[in-house]
Amino acid sequence: IQILKPGLFNDCPDGPFSLNFIYDRAAQQKRLFGLRHEGQWIELNHPEGLAAAEQALLE
Repeated sequence: IQILKPGLFNDCPDGPFSLNFIYDRAAQQKRLFGLRHEGQWIELNHPEGLAAAEQALLE
């Protein structure tokens, strides 16, 4: 999961580009941060994961 401020996309190349362009620029400006999530994680990229997430929300 990532949260990106819209201003990070200023001056980006036209058309498709790698997000590494944004990460590298943010790192050069000492504006790249991250957190380690220690809690529960459920992948939602398949039906079983969605079912697990729905069940977790009911509990």
